[in-house]
Amino acid sequence: MGDNAEDILSDEQGKERMNTGQTSPKQNQLAANIVRAMKEVNTKNLNKEDKEYLWNRIRKGTMMNGGSTRTISQAWRYGAAAAVVLCCSVALWWFASTRFQDDNELVRTARDFQERLHGLDSLGLALDNDAVMQLEDETAFHFKDSSLTVVGRNGTQQDIAISGEGDYNTLAVPYGKRTEVILPDGTKVWLNAGSYFTFPKRFMGEKREVFLQGEAYFEVSHNREKPFFVYADDMQIKVLGTSFNVSSYKDDNVSSAVLLDGAIELTPQGKAKFEKQILSKGITATFNKINGQLGLETTDAQDRITWTHKQLILKSTPLPELIKKLERVYNAEIRYKIESDGAEDDRFSGIIDLKQALDSVLQVIYDPSLYRIQQEGRRFVISEK
Repeated sequence: MGDNAEDILSDEQGKERMNTGQTSPKQNQLAANIVRAMKEVNTKNLNKEDKEYLWNRIRKGTMMNGGSTRTISQAWRYGAAAAVVLCCSVALWWFASTRFQDDNELVRTARDFQERLHGLDSLGLALDNDAVMQLEDETAFHFKDSSLTVVGRNGTQQDIAISGEGDYNTLAVPYGKRTEVILPDGTKVWLNAGSYFTFPKRFMGEKREVFLQGEAYFEVSHNREKPFFVYADDMQIKVLGTSFNVSSYKDDNVSSAVLLDGAIELTPQGKAKFEKQILSKGITATFNKINGQLGLETTDAQDRITWTHKQLILKSTPLPELIKKLERVYNAEIRYKIESDGAEDDRFSGIIDLKQALDSVLQVIYDPSLYRIQQEGRRFVISEK
C-alpha cells in the first residue's frame, strides 16, 4: 500500500515544519483528501480491499496535487495537526460502519430516475437518454438486450427499441397499479403499487444488480457464477437463485424481506447497522427504521405475496398500516373521523379481495350500519353515524 498515514503525519521533517509554524505538503494534502473521500463514500462494510482502495485514493490525490508549504499561526498550527489526526480517525470509523454508495452508479442513477418519474399517473419507463415512456395499465414487460416487448392486458405485443446511450432503465409503478417484468437474464419480477425499479439493459460483469424502492416479488434465474443483488434503502440482498419478496417503502417504518425458496444473504445498507444474516426458507427479516433493530421470525411466506394475485391477507394488522396499504393499492386518500377511544389501535384479520372497488372494501372494514363512507373523487372520509 506504500506510505502509511501515520508515517506522513509523524515524519521527522513534518515535525520540524510544525515546530516552525509549517506543515508539510503531504500533511496538508492528506487532510484535504481524507475529507474529500469521506464526502464521496457511501455505506458498505469495510474489508481489506476497501481499506486499500480508500488509502490509495487519498495517497494518489496527495501525490498528484502536492502543494506548497503554508505558514500558519501558532494556534492554528496545532489545530491543523489535530484535525489531520482526527480526520484519519473519523474516516476509519466512517468506512468501518458504512459502504461506498456514491460510487455505485446503479444507486446514483436510480435516485436521478425517481425524480424524473415522480408524479406520473400511469406506468412510466425512464431511459438513460432522458426519454420517459408512459404505458397503459396492466402492462407486462419483457426486456432482452436493447429491446423491450410490451404485453398489453388483451395479450397484444409491441416491440420497442431502447438503445439509449446509458446502461440503465427505471420502471415507475404509481399508486393503484401493478406490473410484471422479465429481466434480460430471465428473472421475473412482480412490482407492487408505489414502486421504483432500476436495472441494467444487460447484466455485464460478475454481478447482476438492481435497485428497488417499494415492494417486489422476485423469481431469480439461477446462475451460481453471477449472483443477483437487490439494493434497497436499508438492506442489500445477495441471491444465487431463489424466490423472495422485498418491501422497502420510504414512508414505511419498517423494511422487510421474506424467503420463499432457496437462500439469501442480508447485509445492512444506508444507515442500517444490523449484523449480516443468511435467511432460510420461510424466514422473514424485518428492519425497524425507528429503533434500528432487525427481527427474524418464521412466517407463512405465501401470505406475503398474495398481493401479486390481488389479495391482501391481514393478521392482526393495525388500522393505520391497513389504511396505508389500501391507499397505495387504490391510489386514493382515506381519512377517518372517528372519536371512539382506541380506534387507531384496532387490528384486523382476514382476506381482502383487491379486485373489488375501494368503497366495497371499506364497507367490509367499517360496518355501514355504524359508519358513514363519503367519497369525493379519490378521497374517502369515514365517520361515525
